Parts: sequence; C-alpha cells; structure tokens
Amino acid sequence: MADVDHFKKYNDTFGHPAGDEVLKRVAAVLKDMTRAVDCAARYGGEEFALLLPETELDGAMEVAERVRARVEATQFPGRAITLSIGVAIFPKDSGEATGIVAAADEALYLAKHGGRNQVAQAKRVRKQRLPAAPFAQTAGRSSDPIFWVTVSSKRDFGVRLYGTRRPQIWMTPF
Repeated sequence: MADVDHFKKYNDTFGHPAGDEVLKRVAAVLKDMTRAVDCAARYGGEEFALLLPETELDGAMEVAERVRARVEATQFPGRAITLSIGVAIFPKDSGEATGIVAAADEALYLAKHGGRNQVAQAKRVRKQRLPAAPFAQTAGRSSDPIFWVTVSSKRDFGVRLYGTRRPQIWMTPF
C-alpha cells in the first residue's frame, strides 16, 4: 500500500489539476516499475496498491524502495513529491483478503509516523491455516477459507473467498 505524502496540502497549494497530474505521474512510475504479472491500482484518493505475486518479503521490500526512490526523483509541478509505503506478505501477515490490506495499511501507518518518505513492513504476524490448493474443499468444511481472484477484461479484479458472492477487495488497475 502506498500513499502520497502531504497530498491534501499539495492540492490546497497548487490546485486540483496539479494534484491530478501528481496522481497520473505516480501511477506511471508504478506501472513502469512492475512486471507483467504484477498489478498496480489506485486504491482510493492518493493511495495505491501494488500486488506482486510470486514475490517474497525481500523482493517486495526492494520493489517498494525502488518505487519510493523513483517517485522522489521524479519532477512534479510545484515541489517534490514523496511516497510512504507499507508492505505486507500473504499469507504470513494475514490469510484473509481484508486482513492483508489491513496489515499493509498498518505498515503504511508505521512509515507515515516514522517520518514519511520510507518503506515499512507489517510487524504483526497473524497465523491462519490455509487450504492446500485453490478451489479445493478442505476437510469437507465449506467454511474453510479458499481464495480466488475474479478478473474482468483486465479492467478490474477482486479477491474473494470461495463461497461468497462479492469480492472483499475490488480494485481497478491502470
């Protein structure tokens, strides 16, 4: 989870068109710095989410730091822009879709309160039993968490639990 530092102040100082340009440039950096298998999305306001499948903690921290440094080095109208980034790993930090977002948000909070313009990793580990394979029944109990991703024409995606009708997380990649 990434958040543009002091974005409201930037918008108030330079206006919403300049703020929109900041969001576009940050999105371009995220898109340029990710692999085809990764998914960068605007999560809301000035927050962005970056999903890095098949990436361990060290790799995720490295990507986050490169993104942070690239945004810091990018020219923006009016003044420099920085990002604070929180990193969480599935299933280490949470075995639930909403839990992994909460863990990344918690790490983002640590980065913000640690001085901004930095990357922080989730500190609290929440252990949870996960199924052996997606879409499989485990021990015959339909209440066991089974995750899958719904993709609609590469325009949007959601992460949901097997047996639920609506995604717990829904984002639109750019």
